[in-house]
Amino acid sequence: MHATTRPALAGLSVLLFCTTGAAGAADPTGDPAFVPPGAELEKVVDGDAHDLIFAEGPVVTCDGRVLWSDITFTHQKKGPRGGLRAGNIMQFDPRTGAVSVFRSPSGMSNGLRIDLDCNLLVAEGADYGGRRITRTDLKTGRAEIVAGTYQGRPFNAPNDITIDS
Repeated sequence: MHATTRPALAGLSVLLFCTTGAAGAADPTGDPAFVPPGAELEKVVDGDAHDLIFAEGPVVTCDGRVLWSDITFTHQKKGPRGGLRAGNIMQFDPRTGAVSVFRSPSGMSNGLRIDLDCNLLVAEGADYGGRRITRTDLKTGRAEIVAGTYQGRPFNAPNDITIDS
């Protein structure tokens, strides 16, 4: 396991708690609280047990699952039959406590967002990745390419996504 894995997963654990707990609750001064008073953190995934490398881009789906990118760095991690691993999108279901693979390979996904129609937007990076932005209908599983070029030139390595209201 690489030194960068544990801090990334620890950060993900905090985000999982806040999104399934009372995120945005106010403290006594009226300021938004990142972690509500009296909250307890819970480790929901073990990087060693799930063979995770580096967690990025957590997002909560409209049905309450938490998805995140597991960036596998192809120079560090080969697949079970020796092929290159080009990332995973993992999922945590708070109703069951189960952690599983949502999509593999992920196109070296990094940033994830959910749009107003509850679709998953994915920034697919470099290193054997898609080098594009895709949108997946979470009801059907069908994906489409939203963008892959700028002024006729292919993207280099999309990293993150922001959605304007």
